[in-house]
Formats: sequence, structure tokens, C-alpha cells
Amino acid sequence: MDDLEVRELRCFVAVAEELNVARAAARLRMSQPALSKAIQGIERKLGVVLMTRSPRGVELTEAGYVLHDHARIALDAVSAAGLRTARAGRPDKRLVVAVKPGPDVELLHEIRTGYEESGAGPRVHLAVGGRGDQLAMLRDGRADVAFYEGIVDQLDVNFEVLRSEPRIAVLPPRHPLANRPVLHRADLLGEAVPTWPGASAEATAFTDAVDLFPHPFPPVPRGPLVGNVAELLDVVAHEQAVAFVPSSVQVLYPAARVVFARMADISPSDLVVAWPRNSRSHAVAAFVRTAVMVAAAARAKGPTVVPPALR
Repeated sequence: MDDLEVRELRCFVAVAEELNVARAAARLRMSQPALSKAIQGIERKLGVVLMTRSPRGVELTEAGYVLHDHARIALDAVSAAGLRTARAGRPDKRLVVAVKPGPDVELLHEIRTGYEESGAGPRVHLAVGGRGDQLAMLRDGRADVAFYEGIVDQLDVNFEVLRSEPRIAVLPPRHPLANRPVLHRADLLGEAVPTWPGASAEATAFTDAVDLFPHPFPPVPRGPLVGNVAELLDVVAHEQAVAFVPSSVQVLYPAARVVFARMADISPSDLVVAWPRNSRSHAVAAFVRTAVMVAAAARAKGPTVVPPALR
């Protein structure tokens, strides 16, 4: 069997993600007949059917799902090889760290300062992305290290937990459960949740808390798109969704027109530092060591502040 080419993998992934040949062709800037021919060529090469086609669109077969999982990893690896090699050859070397806007600015500043003052490697360049973008940036090579809030379950990524705090529910003031002091995960099954554009599957599951609900559970209805915490709180205030956030959000947004409620059986919000499992970079290792030491010192000063109402 001949090896698959990168071009073929890109064609297949586009169709697998769009589930529509016309949209995938537009995304790849190629004609629909050429794209269909490429997919058929892959199927002939592998000797399996990867997708079924109907007037409603495209559906992946079991073999198609397997190829999509591996193709996504392979394409990320190809991208990472090129981007990290190019950075390594630049005269102005830099360590790219993926971050998101949020309440951990002070901690990240201390880590960055400690690393740069140690002289252990090139200067840090921060790459700011939306919620859930950080692991994607790490995997495809746009970043060398990532700060990520959520669950990391990817085999090609190592991580250390830097900070952990309780998560709480956010409800509209007139929600039937707004006056209940403690909620359980099953209480909010079926409630719509805000959607973070571009978030990975792991980040979406964490935000929705569906990973914590009993199985089997119904699909979580998607609420409006939000780009930051302030927008999320507005969506909840207007009774368009409920949400699950770190407890520090109540401290940072005391004037929000929402109700915060303790959750009895929900996982905490973890801030992690993540890096590629196969990394041999001394700079990455030095940055991670600094992050772990600074975070440990911060924890020794006292636990994360929890609002009195949630104690």
C-alpha cells in the first residue's frame, strides 16, 4: 500500500470536518470534481470506504473516523516541524508561549520574568488566543509552550497543574434554581450553554461540564457565541444560557447581573502549563521548571480566594 501524501490528508480532513464537499472545496480553493476525485483516490489506495455521500451531505464511516483522528495528528506534526524548525534557525530566537486573556496575568508575568532573568533561553513571545486555542497552537507548532485552562487528555502533550480552584454555576436571576444554595450536576442537564468559537472538543466538554454528567446524557444545547467572560455573563443574564466558570469570576465581576451557585459534584478549574511530549528543548524545560516553582510559591502564600457565599 502506498503512503498517503500530505495533500491527500488535507483534502480528506477538510471534507471530514465540513461534512460537505462544496464547503470543503471552497475552503481548499479547489473544484468540487477535483476534491471528489482526491477522496476516491484515497479510498482506492487504502481499499476502504471512508465516507458515504447523499443529497444531505457526507457521513464518515468507522474507517473514516479512524483516518480523521490520525490525519489531524499527522497534519499538526507536519506544521509543527516546519514552524519550529524555522524558529530554531532565526537569528532572533524566541520561545513562543500560548496564553489567553484572563485572571492569571500576574502569575504569568512572574513566570515570564523568572524565566528571562535566569538566562536559560531565548526571550518569551506571548501568542494570545481565544478560549481553547492554546492546545491547538501547541500541537501545530505555533507555540512551544501553552497555558491552558481545562482538561488535557491528548497523548502527545505533557502538562503540570499550576493552579486549581472550584468551579461554580452561573444562572439568570429568575432561573427556577437561582435560590438554591448548592446545585448538583444533574440539576442542569438539558440547559443551553454559551459556545466558545474555535474551542477544541476538550475545552468545549470542560466548559459545558458534560464530562461530569452521568452517562448516557442528552446532548448539551448550544447557546450564543461568546468571546470572553463578560459576554458570557451577559448571555446568562439575558436568560439565554447557564454556564460553569472558575469561582474567581465572582470576585472579578461582582456587579454581574447573574446568580453564582456552588456545585456539589463538578471538577475544579485547573490552569496547566503544557508542552509537546517529544520536546528536547532546553528552553522549554527551563520555562516549565520556572512555571512550576513560581506556581508552588504562589500556592504557599495561600489558597485561591473563594467568595464567602461559596464557602
